[in-house]
Amino acid sequence: MDQKNILPRGIAKPIEQQPDGTWVVRHHFRVVGTNENGEELVTFASSEYPEKPTLQQIQRSIDRYRVCLTMYGDTISDEIEKVDLSVYMFTD
Repeated sequence: MDQKNILPRGIAKPIEQQPDGTWVVRHHFRVVGTNENGEELVTFASSEYPEKPTLQQIQRSIDRYRVCLTMYGDTISDEIEKVDLSVYMFTD
């Protein structure tokens, strides 16, 4: 599990503070397999922030991700189109 954006589902939190004080926001989780213990592995898009992000910052990050997908010709799925920001509510 050397890739940064693949984690077991149980520890891939939508938002968390890192030991160095920075914040990681994860969104658009997709199952990519299982590990040797049978846990689901997920991949995701993520953004890092030096301070706790606001909901507006998180929304802008998700919007930028959408734009990048469009630029590369990927189809925007309903999952990407309708992100539930309530999982990030405690950030405000």
